[in-house]
Amino acid sequence: MAHTQLHRWVIGSSASGFTLLELILVMSIAILLLGIAVPLLSKQLPGAQFKAATHDLAAHARLARNLAIVKNAPMSLIIDVDRRTYQLTAEEKIRQLPAQIKLSVFTAESERIDAHQGAIRFFADGSSTGGRITLSDGQRHNDVDIQWLTGKVSILE
Repeated sequence: MAHTQLHRWVIGSSASGFTLLELILVMSIAILLLGIAVPLLSKQLPGAQFKAATHDLAAHARLARNLAIVKNAPMSLIIDVDRRTYQLTAEEKIRQLPAQIKLSVFTAESERIDAHQGAIRFFADGSSTGGRITLSDGQRHNDVDIQWLTGKVSILE
């Protein structure tokens, strides 16, 4: 029967590692970098929220058009400028824009619901009543433009 031998490896007596001074130095540098990065990132956050809100609204306008074509029935995107909300007629969910974003809508008179609400209607052939939804936050504004003939949705920055 063969006998196996176990070997024990011993690392030299000098321990390797970091000194307390090195750890404090690295932590200080990390805190300094974090202190610089957080304000820079937080300044970018409102811009990112604004851009995301614009793209989400445009995506829902495109969804309304696609649903109208697929279901062979008119579909509306309803916008409430006072509450800063929008909703598809096919959905119960109401989407809320961030508090700093202002909203305005230019649409056909026939699509005006009341003093604060308007809609853009998409038809089964892909066309729409057309219009423009403007989002602004004081520093920038974007328009979500909907062509009446084709129903094409574009973002104008």
